Amino acid sequence: MLEIYFVALRESLQCVLLVYVVLSHKDLIQDSSLRFAFLSGIGFSIIISSLLNLLGFAPDASSWATIRYFSELAYGYVAVLIVFRRSMRFQDFLKRALLFGFAVAIFFFEAQGIGFYAIDIGHMKENVLLAVLTALAGLVTGFSTILFYNSYIRRLSAVQKALSWPLLLVFTGAFKVATGGLGELTKQDLVTVLNRGIGNFLKTVVRFFQSTLLLDSHQF
Repeated sequence: MLEIYFVALRESLQCVLLVYVVLSHKDLIQDSSLRFAFLSGIGFSIIISSLLNLLGFAPDASSWATIRYFSELAYGYVAVLIVFRRSMRFQDFLKRALLFGFAVAIFFFEAQGIGFYAIDIGHMKENVLLAVLTALAGLVTGFSTILFYNSYIRRLSAVQKALSWPLLLVFTGAFKVATGGLGELTKQDLVTVLNRGIGNFLKTVVRFFQSTLLLDSHQF
């Protein structure tokens, strides 16, 4: 079961790194409600992914990975939009909602993958409860490093001035693509996973139109 602990620990530490980067932005340093909204999103991602795993939601690994990678590419497009629309101003409620959604997107796929991986190993070793508890222990260990936030933030006056939202979004997307999610689930490189996922998506679309238009099946 140690492999489950270390997988959960690794993914949570990677998430904590992004959390620290986001919390370094001057808006979150100055506004505790924004910090709370962002950290609540991280917690919500863990809760909702846990519920999905308990309900037996287990999508095809390549399709799931493709959705994840496209969602991570979206960070860059949003960053470009912000650069060209610098005059955009958001109300406080909308800011908190966007930060909450941003936080959910940061860790949702990892949390879902950890839960699926732990339950799968638990079934193989005939001890699902121990596997889940081991994954939770890894998450708690990793996220406990957030407690050092106050001592960390005092040393980042230079970073606070340089860190803009476009730069933060681009870094987040690049980091998540580079870390690549749980390799324990796919066992394949990024290009292979994306090609297979796109192929599955196109097959699903073709079948939908075939059934809608009552066309004969055809091997594409």
